[in-house]
Amino acid sequence: MADTSDIDKTVVLCVECQGGAVGAEATLSALKESTGALVEHVDRVLSAARLAGVRVVHAVFEGHLGGRRTGTAPLWRALEKADAANAPGLPAACVVPELLAEGDLVQNRHHGLWPTRGTELLDLLRGFRAETVVLVGVSVNVALTLTAADLQHAGFRVVVPREAVGGTPPEFVELALRHQLAMLARVSTVDDVVSAWPVPVAAER
Repeated sequence: MADTSDIDKTVVLCVECQGGAVGAEATLSALKESTGALVEHVDRVLSAARLAGVRVVHAVFEGHLGGRRTGTAPLWRALEKADAANAPGLPAACVVPELLAEGDLVQNRHHGLWPTRGTELLDLLRGFRAETVVLVGVSVNVALTLTAADLQHAGFRVVVPREAVGGTPPEFVELALRHQLAMLARVSTVDDVVSAWPVPVAAER
Protein backbone atom coordinates (compact mmCIF):
# COMPACT_ATOMS: atom_id res chain seq x y z
CA MET A 1 0.00 0.00 0.00
CA ALA A 2 1.34 3.43 -0.95
CA ASP A 3 2.02 5.93 1.85
CA THR A 4 -0.79 8.28 0.85
CA SER A 5 -3.46 7.63 3.46
CA ASP A 6 -2.86 10.86 5.41
CA ILE A 7 -4.77 13.15 3.08
CA ASP A 8 -3.84 16.30 5.02
CA LYS A 9 -0.16 15.66 4.36
CA THR A 10 -0.43 14.42 0.76
CA VAL A 11 -0.32 16.41 -2.48
CA VAL A 12 -0.69 15.18 -6.04
CA LEU A 13 1.79 16.88 -8.36
CA CYS A 14 0.84 16.60 -12.04
CA VAL A 15 3.79 17.53 -14.26
CA GLU A 16 3.36 19.04 -17.73
CA CYS A 17 0.06 17.41 -18.61
CA GLN A 18 -0.51 20.36 -20.94
CA GLY A 19 -1.55 20.73 -24.54
CA GLY A 20 2.00 21.00 -25.86
CA ALA A 21 3.03 17.72 -24.23
CA VAL A 22 0.08 15.31 -24.18
CA GLY A 23 -2.70 17.28 -25.85
CA ALA A 24 -3.72 18.28 -29.36
CA GLU A 25 -0.81 20.73 -29.61
CA ALA A 26 1.84 18.15 -28.65
CA THR A 27 5.27 18.99 -30.08
CA LEU A 28 7.13 15.74 -29.46
CA SER A 29 5.08 13.29 -31.48
CA ALA A 30 6.96 10.30 -30.11
CA LEU A 31 6.01 11.27 -26.57
CA LYS A 32 2.36 11.86 -27.48
CA GLU A 33 2.14 8.51 -29.28
CA SER A 34 3.82 6.57 -26.47
CA THR A 35 1.65 7.91 -23.67
CA GLY A 36 -1.50 6.12 -24.88
CA ALA A 37 -4.04 6.02 -22.06
CA LEU A 38 -1.92 8.21 -19.78
CA VAL A 39 -4.44 11.04 -19.52
CA GLU A 40 -7.15 8.59 -18.49
CA HIS A 41 -4.97 7.15 -15.71
CA VAL A 42 -3.91 10.60 -14.53
CA ASP A 43 -7.54 11.71 -14.49
CA ARG A 44 -8.42 8.77 -12.26
CA VAL A 45 -5.75 9.79 -9.74
CA LEU A 46 -6.74 13.45 -9.79
CA SER A 47 -10.46 12.73 -9.52
CA ALA A 48 -9.95 10.41 -6.54
CA ALA A 49 -7.68 12.97 -4.89
CA ARG A 50 -10.24 15.75 -5.19
CA LEU A 51 -13.03 13.54 -3.81
CA ALA A 52 -10.89 12.67 -0.81
CA GLY A 53 -9.78 16.26 -0.20
CA VAL A 54 -6.18 15.77 -1.37
CA ARG A 55 -4.72 18.92 -2.94
CA VAL A 56 -3.93 18.79 -6.67
CA VAL A 57 -1.10 20.90 -8.10
CA HIS A 58 -0.32 21.17 -11.82
CA ALA A 59 3.17 22.20 -12.95
CA VAL A 60 3.26 23.63 -16.48
CA PHE A 61 5.90 25.22 -18.70
CA GLU A 62 4.82 28.51 -20.27
CA GLY A 63 7.79 29.26 -22.49
CA HIS A 64 10.78 31.50 -22.02
CA LEU A 65 8.94 34.80 -22.66
CA GLY A 66 11.75 35.89 -24.93
CA GLY A 67 14.47 34.97 -22.48
CA ARG A 68 17.37 32.58 -23.05
CA ARG A 69 17.14 28.86 -22.47
CA THR A 70 19.09 27.62 -19.49
CA GLY A 71 21.87 25.29 -20.55
CA THR A 72 22.60 23.55 -23.83
CA ALA A 73 20.55 20.36 -23.48
CA PRO A 74 19.68 18.80 -26.87
CA LEU A 75 16.06 18.70 -25.71
CA TRP A 76 15.88 22.47 -26.07
CA ARG A 77 16.69 22.15 -29.77
CA ALA A 78 13.87 19.67 -30.19
CA LEU A 79 11.48 22.08 -28.48
CA GLU A 80 12.75 25.27 -30.11
CA LYS A 81 9.93 25.59 -32.63
CA ALA A 82 7.36 25.08 -29.90
CA ASP A 83 8.60 27.88 -27.67
CA ALA A 84 6.34 30.52 -29.20
CA ALA A 85 3.29 28.28 -28.69
CA ASN A 86 4.22 27.72 -25.05
CA ALA A 87 3.10 31.19 -24.06
CA PRO A 88 0.77 32.01 -21.16
CA GLY A 89 -2.86 31.45 -22.09
CA LEU A 90 -2.20 29.50 -25.27
CA PRO A 91 -3.52 25.90 -25.43
CA ALA A 92 -0.03 24.37 -25.57
CA ALA A 93 0.84 25.94 -22.22
CA CYS A 94 -2.43 25.10 -20.48
CA VAL A 95 -3.37 21.98 -18.56
CA VAL A 96 -5.42 19.73 -20.86
CA PRO A 97 -9.05 20.59 -20.02
CA GLU A 98 -10.10 17.12 -18.86
CA LEU A 99 -7.46 17.19 -16.10
CA LEU A 100 -8.18 20.62 -14.67
CA ALA A 101 -10.85 21.28 -12.05
CA GLU A 102 -11.91 24.14 -9.83
CA GLY A 103 -9.72 24.25 -6.76
CA ASP A 104 -6.61 22.88 -8.48
CA LEU A 105 -3.48 25.01 -8.23
CA VAL A 106 -1.52 25.70 -11.43
CA GLN A 107 2.16 26.51 -10.88
CA ASN A 108 3.87 27.86 -13.99
CA ARG A 109 7.52 28.33 -14.86
CA HIS A 110 9.46 30.04 -17.65
CA HIS A 111 12.83 28.32 -17.44
CA GLY A 112 14.43 24.96 -16.87
CA LEU A 113 13.62 21.38 -17.75
CA TRP A 114 11.73 20.42 -14.59
CA PRO A 115 9.33 22.24 -12.26
CA THR A 116 11.18 22.18 -8.92
CA ARG A 117 14.41 23.76 -10.16
CA GLY A 118 14.65 27.42 -9.18
CA THR A 119 10.89 27.84 -8.65
CA GLU A 120 8.70 28.29 -5.58
CA LEU A 121 7.12 24.85 -5.96
CA LEU A 122 9.02 23.18 -3.11
CA ASP A 123 8.17 26.08 -0.81
CA LEU A 124 4.51 25.82 -1.79
CA LEU A 125 4.50 22.13 -0.91
CA ARG A 126 6.08 22.89 2.45
CA GLY A 127 3.47 25.59 3.00
CA PHE A 128 0.75 22.98 2.43
CA ARG A 129 2.47 20.90 5.16
CA ALA A 130 2.86 18.11 2.64
CA GLU A 131 5.00 15.13 3.53
CA THR A 132 4.07 12.82 0.67
CA VAL A 133 3.92 13.80 -3.00
CA VAL A 134 2.15 11.61 -5.55
CA LEU A 135 3.97 12.31 -8.81
CA VAL A 136 2.16 11.89 -12.14
CA GLY A 137 2.53 13.20 -15.70
CA VAL A 138 5.45 13.41 -18.13
CA SER A 139 8.05 12.48 -18.65
CA VAL A 140 10.25 9.91 -16.98
CA ASN A 141 12.97 10.78 -19.49
CA VAL A 142 13.83 14.06 -17.78
CA ALA A 143 11.27 16.09 -15.81
CA LEU A 144 9.76 13.42 -13.57
CA THR A 145 13.06 11.83 -12.62
CA LEU A 146 14.71 15.14 -11.77
CA THR A 147 11.61 16.28 -9.89
CA ALA A 148 11.56 13.06 -7.85
CA ALA A 149 15.23 13.61 -6.98
CA ASP A 150 14.59 17.20 -5.87
CA LEU A 151 11.58 16.15 -3.80
CA GLN A 152 13.57 13.45 -2.06
CA HIS A 153 16.44 15.83 -1.42
CA ALA A 154 13.95 18.26 0.13
CA GLY A 155 12.68 15.59 2.50
CA PHE A 156 9.39 14.56 0.89
CA ARG A 157 8.22 10.99 0.44
CA VAL A 158 7.50 10.40 -3.25
CA VAL A 159 4.98 7.92 -4.66
CA VAL A 160 4.78 7.18 -8.39
CA PRO A 161 1.72 5.32 -9.73
CA ARG A 162 3.24 3.57 -12.73
CA GLU A 163 0.28 3.84 -15.12
CA ALA A 164 0.01 7.59 -14.52
CA VAL A 165 3.49 8.51 -15.77
CA GLY A 166 4.76 8.50 -19.33
CA GLY A 167 7.85 8.82 -21.46
CA THR A 168 9.42 7.62 -24.67
CA PRO A 169 10.00 5.02 -25.95
CA PRO A 170 7.51 2.87 -24.00
CA GLU A 171 10.10 0.20 -23.22
CA PHE A 172 12.29 2.85 -21.56
CA VAL A 173 9.46 3.83 -19.22
CA GLU A 174 9.41 0.38 -17.65
CA LEU A 175 13.20 0.36 -17.30
CA ALA A 176 13.16 3.82 -15.75
CA LEU A 177 10.47 2.82 -13.27
CA ARG A 178 12.33 -0.31 -12.27
CA HIS A 179 15.91 0.90 -12.19
CA GLN A 180 15.77 4.68 -11.80
CA LEU A 181 12.59 6.01 -10.21
CA ALA A 182 12.49 3.04 -7.85
CA MET A 183 15.69 4.45 -6.36
CA LEU A 184 13.98 7.78 -5.67
CA ALA A 185 10.35 6.96 -5.00
CA ARG A 186 7.90 4.26 -4.06
CA VAL A 187 6.67 2.92 -7.38
CA SER A 188 3.07 1.86 -6.93
CA THR A 189 -0.10 1.50 -9.01
CA VAL A 190 -3.09 3.75 -9.56
CA ASP A 191 -5.27 1.20 -7.76
CA ASP A 192 -3.05 1.23 -4.67
CA VAL A 193 -2.87 5.00 -4.55
CA VAL A 194 -6.57 5.74 -4.94
CA SER A 195 -7.65 2.90 -2.62
CA ALA A 196 -5.75 4.59 0.22
CA TRP A 197 -8.01 7.65 0.01
CA PRO A 198 -11.44 7.77 1.65
CA VAL A 199 -14.47 8.03 -0.62
CA PRO A 200 -17.16 10.42 0.67
CA VAL A 201 -20.41 8.67 1.53
CA ALA A 202 -22.33 10.76 -1.01
CA ALA A 203 -19.94 9.64 -3.76
CA GLU A 204 -20.47 5.97 -2.92
CA ARG A 205 -24.21 6.13 -3.56
